[in-house]
Amino acid sequence: MLELQDKEVGDFVFRPSSKGQDNITLTWKFFVNNIVHMDIQEAEKPIGASIGSKLIISDEIFENLQEIVERYIIPCNRQLREVINHSKFI
Repeated sequence: MLELQDKEVGDFVFRPSSKGQDNITLTWKFFVNNIVHMDIQEAEKPIGASIGSKLIISDEIFENLQEIVERYIIPCNRQLREVINHSKFI
């Protein structure tokens, strides 16, 4: 994804999914030249709402996008930095 190509490792974007209106895609710069696309399923989406009240990644349920950032992305980025900074990482 061109938006993240020049960004730092760990940067991310939420965007509409090509899978339909009940999905969102999390696009995350996992490493240099390595972009990951994760499907987020929206549940309990009222008619006319822009986003569902339950967001599901795999089997884990989140209440909003901010919770995904705090409970999913930030911990993953923390572990990623630990791996990248490890002396045996090539």
